[in-house]
Amino acid sequence: MTVAYSYVRISTFEQSEGSGVERQLEKTRRYAEENGLILDTEMIDIGKSGFHGRHKKDGVFGEFIDLVKEGKIKRGSVLIVESLDRISREKVIVAAGQLLSLLGEGIDVVTLQDRMRYSSNATVGDLIVSLTIMSRAHEESAIKSDRVKAAIEKRKEMAVMGLKTFVQNGPSWIDQERLKDRTYRFTLNHRADVIRRIFDLYLDGYGLNKICQIFNAEKVKNLSRATLWKDNILFAVLRNEATIGTYQAGETSIKDYFPACITEDMFWRAQDELKKRSKPGRKGVRYTNLFQGLIVCHHCGNSVMTTRSGVKGMVHTYFACRTTSLGGECKREGKRKQINLKMVEKAVLDNVLVYHLDSNIGKKNTSSLVMEKELLVGSIEQSKKAVRNLMSSLELVDDEDDRVMLTNRITTLRKEERANQSRLEVIEGEIRSIESDLQDDVDINKEVRAEIAKWPNLGEAELYQSRQKINNILRKLITQVRIDIDAQEINVVLAGMIKWWNIDIEGKVLHTGDWSMLPFDILVKRAKEFFGKSVDVASMKSVYDRIEIARPDPKLWDGERNPDVFPSHLN
Repeated sequence: MTVAYSYVRISTFEQSEGSGVERQLEKTRRYAEENGLILDTEMIDIGKSGFHGRHKKDGVFGEFIDLVKEGKIKRGSVLIVESLDRISREKVIVAAGQLLSLLGEGIDVVTLQDRMRYSSNATVGDLIVSLTIMSRAHEESAIKSDRVKAAIEKRKEMAVMGLKTFVQNGPSWIDQERLKDRTYRFTLNHRADVIRRIFDLYLDGYGLNKICQIFNAEKVKNLSRATLWKDNILFAVLRNEATIGTYQAGETSIKDYFPACITEDMFWRAQDELKKRSKPGRKGVRYTNLFQGLIVCHHCGNSVMTTRSGVKGMVHTYFACRTTSLGGECKREGKRKQINLKMVEKAVLDNVLVYHLDSNIGKKNTSSLVMEKELLVGSIEQSKKAVRNLMSSLELVDDEDDRVMLTNRITTLRKEERANQSRLEVIEGEIRSIESDLQDDVDINKEVRAEIAKWPNLGEAELYQSRQKINNILRKLITQVRIDIDAQEINVVLAGMIKWWNIDIEGKVLHTGDWSMLPFDILVKRAKEFFGKSVDVASMKSVYDRIEIARPDPKLWDGERNPDVFPSHLN
């Protein structure tokens, strides 16, 4: 029998206090019984509003999508929701993308409100109906959002008039207490001590990086949700005038609105120090990191930074793990702290031709884009037809309220049409780009070699442009470059980690891996064992689905899935 999953999304905790959750669950159970479905895990995502997509990022819906992409929820399963607005209230195109993503993975979506069942075989007409429902849901959420924004602006106006009102996203070191007259009292909390210490250390000559190391070593609780202290957090604190009690209400600064955490003298001395210590950047000219946006630490999966050390005339540039440099905990066990940048560059670039030949395994086909294009064309035509009908009705209506309602609807439809037209242009551009790539026979290895040969004779500006050009080429070929500082090795990953190369610092290829023939769940399992839990499963799935090859029976890997059932000597 087909397995079904129930999804309930309640926007706020307050709404969950009523019978809404139980009502939706009961309707789901009834539908499953009537249609011969086995109801599995009931997903309840309370307190994650669909507007702005928060529930997709960090709620149960996001987990569901991940499980689908990892193959843990089987194709042919059914997701039951009360209505399509329960999946998303984001902009229509974003919401449609989420729905199409599920349908493309072989998951059917049932809406209890109209008892519709959407599948990968859905007609363009069915999908246009779904777009209309999502459009209305987004309109409703947009209106609510506008009201909230208006309320915030009203509170800012009151603040300018001298009234203490609630501050949206106020400083984390200040508590806000509502009084009987609906004004607010502000008091410093325990985080104020951390703020003072940041200013004290900075004015004592400590750099932002060193302060981060101290706080991370002492496990000082962060001001944000992040666990690791980073430069940008400290910089934001040092620049924030709320530390001396100033509230920025729109374009108006209101002094003494909050209780001051430090003296004005400390704050302005810190501003002077920030100016003194900031030097005109050479980053844009030198472009030191050839693998910008690609390179990470192999052990923790976090970003790396470039460092320079040595004596005058013998200074070398290295890659170092940013987590370790900030005093955080990386999973490395060795004593080495860095790896030579130039040697890493040479080791990777020596094998560019190999990457070029193999990167075609992840070439994107156009089928999903063509499907979305057809959907958009149909939606645009539907909007135009609806506008024509409404315009005809407008000529026959005398009641002013009805005329306003029809005019507003026409305006909304035209906005949707423009948005869909813009998206259509993007899609058509992507299709053209892919078709162009498929016909592109440029020898990338030759192009890279030609650029590198120019380097000794180039000035800084020209060198920057040349290195940037190579970076752009590498981004098309490589998914990730992972540096193993302990082993002094580099792992170059292609096609969302479906193919990888293990190279030593001298440029010798030690090992290679090609996992394109594996079942997806086994691919994810091995990738996580080899590369750690920071594997981008969604990216892997995206590439995996585009590889058009015949794969062996997935049951051949049952021994790896269930080692207790299939002893290792039988695998």
